[in-house]
Amino acid sequence: MFVQFYDCRMDEAIEPNLKAYQSFAAFFNRQLKKEARPISASPLDELSLYQVVIYLAPGNYHAFHSPTRWIAKQYRHVPGLLLSVRPSLLYKVPHLFCLNERVVLNGTWKHGFFSMSAVAATNVGDIVIDTFLYW
Repeated sequence: MFVQFYDCRMDEAIEPNLKAYQSFAAFFNRQLKKEARPISASPLDELSLYQVVIYLAPGNYHAFHSPTRWIAKQYRHVPGLLLSVRPSLLYKVPHLFCLNERVVLNGTWKHGFFSMSAVAATNVGDIVIDTFLYW
């Protein structure tokens, strides 16, 4: 019912059979086919990009990947709440991302400082960073 209600794109999953997932967390972190999330080859104008917020709706794939090659030099877990981060709530709860549990990675890339944060939310309270050591 969850897959149908949230229109989960199981055609993008390497394993489309729901019975193959041992848990709800495993489903949220399912592996996708390479062509499901292509990375743009467009050059990035570093002077005009300051931040990007990517909202993962309940039906979305919930693993996240680095947008570039970089070296994470600092890892910080910040305990907090698990409030919903749906866009309509952001206007009603000031500093919502600062209230929720999060993991902040700071480091460097070819253009200097780089930071990436993962924010937990309702029903998605576990943030696992397991590959940044290999970048």
